Amino acid sequence: MTHPSATSGASTTDETTFCAWLGRGLVGSCLAYHQGYLASDVDAATSPLLPDDRRKLVSLAGRARWAAERGLVDLVQRRLGPGVYTYLAVLRRRRTVLQRQRSPYRTKRLIPTAEFDHG
Repeated sequence: MTHPSATSGASTTDETTFCAWLGRGLVGSCLAYHQGYLASDVDAATSPLLPDDRRKLVSLAGRARWAAERGLVDLVQRRLGPGVYTYLAVLRRRRTVLQRQRSPYRTKRLIPTAEFDHG
């Protein structure tokens, strides 16, 4: 299925710009990283992009997914019309190293160990 977009497969940024924005952007700021229909635009069989442009888009989309998996951004899309979207990354609040290491399943030790048992 093709998408009826005059701006089909328009990348609005590149991976280098995306990474720079990750490092310097303000919390809550948005970066539009693609416009079109991403699932179709990254597929070699359906993409309207030239092979080199498609590879760059695959790399950029992978970097966006990488950032989302690490909690750096939220990925959202804005529908512009039938089969045409703007893909946005929204910068999240940065977590400290301690917050990243803290497990939500960590429990307190309820049984005293021998070294602390003075009973």
